[in-house]
Amino acid sequence: MKRILILAAVLLMITGTIFSGDLQVFADDEYADGTYPVEFTFEGGTGKGGVEAVEAELAGGEVKTLVITMTSPNYDYCIYYGEQYINSSKEGNSVFTVPYVEESFLLTADTVAMSQPHEIDYTVTLNMDSLWKAAEKGGVSLPLIAGIAIVVVVIVFFAVRAFRKRAR
Repeated sequence: MKRILILAAVLLMITGTIFSGDLQVFADDEYADGTYPVEFTFEGGTGKGGVEAVEAELAGGEVKTLVITMTSPNYDYCIYYGEQYINSSKEGNSVFTVPYVEESFLLTADTVAMSQPHEIDYTVTLNMDSLWKAAEKGGVSLPLIAGIAIVVVVIVFFAVRAFRKRAR
């Protein structure tokens, strides 16, 4: 019996090594509702300010809104797809909550940090893969299932074999 357990442990380690990967099995609703950070890049502006962070709000597996945090509290509004959005932050850097439209977009933000207010254009590009990875619900790993199945089959095989030897 000790040999069987050692063999099973070795087989499980080998199986885990052979089948290691990112393949996951998920339910129909793969992504958990919530707010998640999104990796992004942006271009434009004066080089002194810009976009600090972007978060996406997920509901029902779809991106509903983006929460865009600027690098300064001096942005009073932004224009996104022709609509004006007012800074919602009472303290800290300016924050704009806008509906999600697409991965790359133009954001025009008005700053009052200069002697006169100026609208500054930023082109923001989101890395949506980072969002989907952050929002994945914990699935059951196929390599783990395969490894457990192999170990169970080996244990049953040796247990039946040992039982038949004792029956003789």
